[in-house]
Amino acid sequence: MPDTCEFDFRHEQSGARIELKAARCSRMGSFVFQYIRPDCFDLCICLGWREDSYNYWIFDPTKIQPFLARQHRGLNSFQLRLRAEADPFCRLAIPSNRLRLELDRKARAAARHRKLVRLDPTLVTVEGWQSVANSISRQLKQGGLSDWQFVLRPLREQMDGPELLPYPEFFEVERRVELQVHPEPVIGASQVHVTAAILLDFLIGYLDCGESNDEDTV
Repeated sequence: MPDTCEFDFRHEQSGARIELKAARCSRMGSFVFQYIRPDCFDLCICLGWREDSYNYWIFDPTKIQPFLARQHRGLNSFQLRLRAEADPFCRLAIPSNRLRLELDRKARAAARHRKLVRLDPTLVTVEGWQSVANSISRQLKQGGLSDWQFVLRPLREQMDGPELLPYPEFFEVERRVELQVHPEPVIGASQVHVTAAILLDFLIGYLDCGESNDEDTV
């Protein structure tokens, strides 16, 4: 993937987002992997190397979370410190000749559990937004668009109209769309469904526009 992307590779068969982190063994015998953002990948491959050997570990966001330490206050960036010989990391290590096999297996599983909507922590605390995220996820799956991911953030500045929203940012290579929304409660099943449908329409319109442009150039 380009350097500006949130993750490093996309798995060919499953479409899983893969992050690669590398670290050299310290004098104390540990590896320190930096700038890990679990929200931005489906799998993280950690490569630790010594002068005469390599160590590999593959983590999904859930499995890696207990081992992370916050790297910068207020930022969703963490570090992972591990010792290859210590439990549980010695049991989780993957031999280099099995790396591809294990990656393929874990990538297929990760793709089935891919998180399709990322809510800003502020929105997680606002009533109704988790339900909106669940509704968007269901509609993405039903529409065959589960390779896309929505990122919802609170509105940074007031628009000219109370109901207006800034036009989303689309990251087509990563298949990610980022939207700013009013951080207000969404109350009732009907309002949840309407809000999710409105936000999803941004992506539908973007994709329809892209298809129209492709047809024009044929």
